[in-house]
Amino acid sequence: MASRICQKMYELRSSRPHAHRLASLLISVVINLHAFNLFFSQGLSDYLGDSSKVVFKQARELYGDGEYQLALERFEYLLATFPTDRHYTGSMIMASKCRLRLGKYDSAERGLKGLLEQFPQSSYRGVAYILLGDVAFLRGEPLESTLNYLRGFELAERRSDRERACQSFLPLLEKHLTLEELERLSWQHRGKLLGEVFFHKGRRESEAGQSRRAIRSLERFLVLSPGDVKGPQAEKLLEVARKTVTTHLVVGVLAPLSGAFADYGNSMVRGIKLALADKSNPELGQVELAIEDTRGEAVAAALAMRALVQEDEVAAIIGPLRSETAVGVAVNADCHRFPVITPTASEAGIAGLSDYVYQLSPSSESMARGLASYAVRSLKIKEFATLVPDDSHGPKVSTAFKEEVEKSGGKVLKELYYAPGQTDFKEPLGQIREILIDKTKSLWESGELDSSIFFDDRGDTLPPEEWPVYLRGLFILGYPEDLNLITPQVAFSIIKTQLLGLEGFSDLEALRPSRDYVQDAVFCCHFIEDQDDSRWFSFSKKYREKYGESPDWVAALSYDCAKLLLQAFASGAVIPEKVNEYLKKTSTYSGVTGKIKFDKSTGENQGMRIYRIQGNSWQKLK
Repeated sequence: MASRICQKMYELRSSRPHAHRLASLLISVVINLHAFNLFFSQGLSDYLGDSSKVVFKQARELYGDGEYQLALERFEYLLATFPTDRHYTGSMIMASKCRLRLGKYDSAERGLKGLLEQFPQSSYRGVAYILLGDVAFLRGEPLESTLNYLRGFELAERRSDRERACQSFLPLLEKHLTLEELERLSWQHRGKLLGEVFFHKGRRESEAGQSRRAIRSLERFLVLSPGDVKGPQAEKLLEVARKTVTTHLVVGVLAPLSGAFADYGNSMVRGIKLALADKSNPELGQVELAIEDTRGEAVAAALAMRALVQEDEVAAIIGPLRSETAVGVAVNADCHRFPVITPTASEAGIAGLSDYVYQLSPSSESMARGLASYAVRSLKIKEFATLVPDDSHGPKVSTAFKEEVEKSGGKVLKELYYAPGQTDFKEPLGQIREILIDKTKSLWESGELDSSIFFDDRGDTLPPEEWPVYLRGLFILGYPEDLNLITPQVAFSIIKTQLLGLEGFSDLEALRPSRDYVQDAVFCCHFIEDQDDSRWFSFSKKYREKYGESPDWVAALSYDCAKLLLQAFASGAVIPEKVNEYLKKTSTYSGVTGKIKFDKSTGENQGMRIYRIQGNSWQKLK
């Protein structure tokens, strides 16, 4: 605009030399327009800045007066209206503090994480992490809270903020974090306060009787924090720990105390601790637990195994929980020659990786062999068919069942498969009928069957598709939800047979929809809670008294592992080689989950049980 006016001025000056007054007027307009442009380019931001400063001050005063909702509205107005203002990150912090005061933890967390993502170099980074620590603490997440306070301490620029972080995380280290959480914190945090973490970890380990670990933690504290006021206390704790360490036996524990399987990991540790606290234990002196968190991961489990062997001088190891994590541990056990008992890992072949590994839970293949042998030898069944899922597991179990049947003198007429998630089983059951129709006709013609079953009420011969067919034994592998679909369709297909299976048949509550169709089914499993069993009743009662809830199968199996090791120690087997020799000879131990007898070639427990479903309960056959 100013350039067009200048051009006009030039034209006037050229064509009308007498128009000096108008030119002066236009010059004045140009000067005023220039000043107006300066106002918009420079003065407007200052003007708006003054306005945002006033609103920011008002919002802070409202916050100080406890008017958190009104303060939040002002801060949110600032964030929406002045995205480039110098108070923007301060408004983000204050808005999150308001939400925190109002109990809006999710939105407070989103705001703080948004600040850290948008402004990774902000001077408010430390404050943001401290507030995230508050959010986690209020949600009941002490470990996450401590980690955030520690990050906040490292990044805070003001001394008052660092002091606030210290005042927040020290009580968590002293009282709120479990020993397992302190262990995780010691390798997750690598900042200036790592020594503080090791001091409290060592103190808690000393209180828990974990002398070897306490020594390592307290020595690490003295190295990381020389001259700390807690140094003399650490020295006294070290002196006590060093006096007791030579008299302790140590049992390593590999459990998933974090991650998706943490609930099972906690049950595992509880079962082991209950076993060690049992007053009926032989006089052994103190048995110490060295617990490592596998997080449910194979690599973490293998590294934890190495730490137990090299640092804790364990006599034996209980764990890990899952088959996927047990493989690497088994290889390590063979390398280091340390006995390992896994309470729940049941994949076939894990114990076969090492002469030092034992599986308390037998594999499905082993249970299928045990059931096949019992069916042929005790139930006198000679002909079978199998129906298993067509996945990575089913065919192996079917093969194991078939091999044992043939070894025992029987025959499997047909191996059938179904797709995981399948609901209609007409096709595989139809294949069984086709095989059995010809056999049924031969039996009819030879007079071995009552001929009346082949005629209707009017005396007319039934078509073959309506004939009942007879199969001595049908082995079905599946979860209860699969069995609820398959067993009624077996009856609908008019297949008269003895149903056989594994652990899927043990959950009678889950089998309620097919209760009438699973009657008299015979199945093999490792363990069923039996309140009539005195050992189970006693264990269950002790567990409820100590932990306030009923034990699960993981706690029971882990309890048996620990009690078996205590018996080994009582016999004089207190070093790894001797413990391993003792476990190899185990054949008569009776635990709360049943008899324990490890197969000398596979390392799997052969103490499985066989039951028959009767009404709303089951009968133990073997």
